[in-house]
Amino acid sequence: MNSFEELEKQLKRLSELEQSPRPEYIFYLDEKLQKEAATVKLRIRNRRILTHTATAAAVILLGSWVSTMQWQQPSPQASTNPVNTDIASPSMSGLQPEAPAVSEKTPLAHEQAQTKPEVPASSAKPGVPETNTEQSIAVQQPPVHTSTEAADTPPLQIAQAYLNQMLGDESKDYVINTKQTDIKKGQIVFSRIIHGVPFYNDSYSVGIEHDAVSYFKFNRLPEKQRNLSKFPPPDHILSEKKAMEIIADTMQPVYRYDKNGVLSKRYELNFPGYLDAKTGNALITSDQSTQIPTPEMNIPVKAEGKKLEASSLNAVIHLLQEEFDVTFDGEQGTSPSSISYGNGWGTEYTWTGAEKTITATISPSGTLTAYHVQETKDEVSTGSKRAPREDDQKKAVAYLQRYLDKKITAIGYLGSSWDEEEIHYGFGAFVDGIPIKGRTYSVTLDQNGKVAGMEVAKTASKNPPLSFDATSREAAISEYLTQHKLELIYIWPKKASDDENSTDAPQLVYQQK
Repeated sequence: MNSFEELEKQLKRLSELEQSPRPEYIFYLDEKLQKEAATVKLRIRNRRILTHTATAAAVILLGSWVSTMQWQQPSPQASTNPVNTDIASPSMSGLQPEAPAVSEKTPLAHEQAQTKPEVPASSAKPGVPETNTEQSIAVQQPPVHTSTEAADTPPLQIAQAYLNQMLGDESKDYVINTKQTDIKKGQIVFSRIIHGVPFYNDSYSVGIEHDAVSYFKFNRLPEKQRNLSKFPPPDHILSEKKAMEIIADTMQPVYRYDKNGVLSKRYELNFPGYLDAKTGNALITSDQSTQIPTPEMNIPVKAEGKKLEASSLNAVIHLLQEEFDVTFDGEQGTSPSSISYGNGWGTEYTWTGAEKTITATISPSGTLTAYHVQETKDEVSTGSKRAPREDDQKKAVAYLQRYLDKKITAIGYLGSSWDEEEIHYGFGAFVDGIPIKGRTYSVTLDQNGKVAGMEVAKTASKNPPLSFDATSREAAISEYLTQHKLELIYIWPKKASDDENSTDAPQLVYQQK
């Protein structure tokens, strides 16, 4: 019996089982389906190549007889339309040169057209926490697209038809997620709608390749998150206008460096990403964080703006020796490594010796952004670990201000860390009380209080705030209120084990649209 027919029969029997299938059984079926789909897909590719070649040869031979001949229209899988033809690479076409093509009139295709695939239910075991489960099914050309009109069907319609086939009546609860859908890549995402509000954590993804479904992925939620009674209806909530006014009130001035290293003033929202639609309180979840951290203290500085330029290896060595009193005692240099800076690639140099290791990092513009001299640890000695001291912090500030931008008027102490060998101090910078975003500074001292390194680091937020190049806070707020909108959605925040104030339940929130 055909292996695919066996899988079809096994899937049909799932509804007859008294309990959900075991996870290993689901994995076995998934693996078999993917192997079978890969084989069929390869056969279809080979058939397209042969059909395309045979058609071209026939046109050349028949010539002037083409107007009198009655042509047979090719099947969708063997379409000769250049837009929809999948030309396999030589390495792929050589895998199965004698593999026969799948006929549309075989019993397999007929049985597949009459059978709706069923999605195996996830099994729950006592004592095992429930988590989101993403699974995928690689599929054959779906029977709903076996007509000659498949090539003219838009990807969205193909994906919608396949979702309808897979979910039946339940598919009406899912709509296309425009934020995650990428038609060019053939990725169509459908998200759940509850009480007319999207819940993006419950979704299905349909892959479209050459007007055919190439994969089907689903984000399975724990059963408690599929219980609609837990989702509060969107009643007695803030209006979108009121929510935007609350968010707009968090607008703050900041300074940022542009890609050319020029410092300029902007206005940004200090908004973590979610606003409780009922209370108007900002929600900080595990994947969100406030955009503007508050330093522990502001320390006035007299920035000197000294440049640290080094465009070659010899220039780097000379700069380390002359500016930072770094001595080279026979350390051997290793091959430089590249470091991404977002707007280009920098270079990291390393020298290793018996007593110490020296590193230096150069930005794409040829400026030294970090250096570090670390003594080789004696395995016999346990070191003398000590906490940071006030005089150490003053030493770090005095050292750092020599290389700060002259516009900087103060630095904010962000904290310190230490181990048996070194103490690290972190700082943020301010211009007339306004924070500089996207950049932090650190100074490293060894256990004897000697400066052993310095770094200027660029930082990027996981959820960048809306930023406005406006002349005033009022102008920035006006631009936000007139040019942006919010979206009402459901989220299900992860409850921290030590957080007694949070509840393990869905919430209605506003987020930027």
